[in-house]
Amino acid sequence: MLASTPLPRPGPVHGLYPQRADSPVLGPARARHWPGAPVRARRAAAAALPRIRQQQATWAALDGPQTLAHLQRLRALLGRHGWQHARLRVQALAAAAAALQRTLGRNPYDTQLLCAQLLLQGHLAEMSTGEGKTLAVALAAAAAALAGVPVHVMTANDYLVQRDAEQLAPYFAALGLRNGAVCSASSAQARRDAYACDVTHSTAREVAFDHLRDRELLRALPTDVQQRAARLGAPDAPRPLLRGLCMALVDEADSLLIDEATLPLVLAETVDDPGHRARCVQALALARTLRHSAAAHGPAADGPAAAHASPQPQAQAQAQEKNTPLSHALQAHQTTGQPSADVQVHPHTLQVAWTDAALQQIEARSADWGSDWQHPARRQDLVAQALVALHGLQRDVHYLVRPPADTAATQPPAPTHAPRHCRVELLDAHTGRSAQGRQWSRELHTLVELKEGCAPSPHTRSCAQTSYQRFFGRYLHLAGTSGTLTECRRELAAVYGLQVVRVPLRTPSRRVQQPLRRFASAAERERAVVQRVRAVAAQGRPVLVGVATVAQAHALASQLAQAGIAHRVLDAQHDAAEAHTVAQAGQRGSVTVATAMAGRGTDIELGPGVAAAGGLHVLLCQDNTSARLDRQFIGRAGRQGDPGSAEVWLAAQTAAPPAAPTAAQTAVQTAAQPAPSPQTPAPTLAAAPSAPPFETARLWAHALRQAWRQHTFETREMRRRRRLLEQDLSWEKKLTFTHLHA
Repeated sequence: MLASTPLPRPGPVHGLYPQRADSPVLGPARARHWPGAPVRARRAAAAALPRIRQQQATWAALDGPQTLAHLQRLRALLGRHGWQHARLRVQALAAAAAALQRTLGRNPYDTQLLCAQLLLQGHLAEMSTGEGKTLAVALAAAAAALAGVPVHVMTANDYLVQRDAEQLAPYFAALGLRNGAVCSASSAQARRDAYACDVTHSTAREVAFDHLRDRELLRALPTDVQQRAARLGAPDAPRPLLRGLCMALVDEADSLLIDEATLPLVLAETVDDPGHRARCVQALALARTLRHSAAAHGPAADGPAAAHASPQPQAQAQAQEKNTPLSHALQAHQTTGQPSADVQVHPHTLQVAWTDAALQQIEARSADWGSDWQHPARRQDLVAQALVALHGLQRDVHYLVRPPADTAATQPPAPTHAPRHCRVELLDAHTGRSAQGRQWSRELHTLVELKEGCAPSPHTRSCAQTSYQRFFGRYLHLAGTSGTLTECRRELAAVYGLQVVRVPLRTPSRRVQQPLRRFASAAERERAVVQRVRAVAAQGRPVLVGVATVAQAHALASQLAQAGIAHRVLDAQHDAAEAHTVAQAGQRGSVTVATAMAGRGTDIELGPGVAAAGGLHVLLCQDNTSARLDRQFIGRAGRQGDPGSAEVWLAAQTAAPPAAPTAAQTAVQTAAQPAPSPQTPAPTLAAAPSAPPFETARLWAHALRQAWRQHTFETREMRRRRRLLEQDLSWEKKLTFTHLHA
């Protein structure tokens, strides 16, 4: 007799709109996992592999009518008992594996079946890049959907959403399942139809905002009885888009659960505020009259001064859909500045330092303006935002100026003021992609638009708000996979109660990690990159060069063009051609310059003869603040046992990566530099060939500083995320009490 486990699906147990009512619980209670638990989970899953293969052969021998009959019986058993019983889980995965081989001609590897089992058991599976995470997630999604559980498969961007939904549609159809996709351009009806499918592909952002809409719709109907009564009384009344938060399978889980965990997601509506544009114009005019200098010795992003900085409450960041601010940390403090400048804007922390003369100057010049300019803190805050817009935020580094689709050119626009019909799009600091639908909070986004000569966006106000930490914590069943989870496993256990289990490599890695090199300046490194690219491409090997920003990608592309080296650029300005660029990146002798867009969710397949020549060569020229980002980009080479090589080049005089005004700057910043993964060889150290003997010592010092900066950054970020979540939960309790007793 099989024991029944309540499934995470709509019904009598979990209601019409299933979701976890309690918010995430912080503390050691959720993190109390035995050290050997991940090993035992992996061994138990591995022990089931022979039974899965045996059942898969049985399913493969069935004809069409027999397969349909067996599927109906399996779905009935899964719907009654769930997949927690090992025998039913084995049958479900065997049926899914047979369907995958029959429809797509791809027999899943043992490591993919192992990963699928871990996902069904509610774990986070660390699976190295190129090992087939997409198919592993598809196997787990099919097994859960056969039990009648609505599954949300979340991936990095709309390009991957559409690709996976189209490629996997025949596979799900062979199992009698329907899959749909939700993208940023989907209409309300298209979203409702997609969520009604057994498996829904989407980005986390789209699902989170649709959940916010549902929450606003159901605010007046909190119980199932009220919802059923409302449907009977008004059949045509608006209904929720989703069927609840039943099960989520998250690809690149560390990006969403960690990197973007505290990004506030705010549902906004347009409001009529005639004074909004006037305030911004006045603030820009005032900011342009102040003498500015970049802070040469201000508090560094990873220095002790930043660790004790406390942002103003008004600088809390917001990220909204359509007219939604992305998070921004803006800190204004008074100090005695240099006589030659009125204000200083730190280039990395975006903090504004004032002189007494500057404060007196803006007070005198705004004396006859509106009421917004009479309060000293509000006046100082407006001008500080304008200073950040003018001197802190850089085009092609923090944001793009995007022309309309009908006038967009393949070449990047000239660095001049854009036509008024253009729009400002933020660049995601973690992915390098254009973050469409995000805006900076308060007046900052309008100030940047006015600075670039674009038409200002309408003013908005918040209707509902959540964060990824709280959103994912409401799923009844949460699991995911990524290639870089080990570094943040303690935080994932403490916040989400999830264990990280490492999946072994299918075949030994053949990637060669070449010595790390250091150059005296970024210009010297770029010149060496051109020569290195020419030499490697001449061997018939494809080359992928990683840079930090869109501006650096364009600068390197210009040097390659002057050297007569054919190349392609993959960045936020060329995202429309992403599929074609990725398809060509593994061809013989091809050269691709890419930002962090190529670091996640990008599968570069080797062309004919490339493996024999040595495979893909990755040249990383990014000074990343997280070791996980380095591992992600380097992992593009040597995938699935293919040959390949990678090297990291650092520049001693390279400025620290510019601080994008995101949630990462709202408070203390830090991080943990973990030990190199056993699946990724640690880079060795070597100076440039022409370096003097003492250059090796300098290289070691530079590498140690880089490792310590990454460690400090990730540690502070972990602590900051914890504090913000605790604060968010405290505010929620207070707001709930106010709502109940209003």
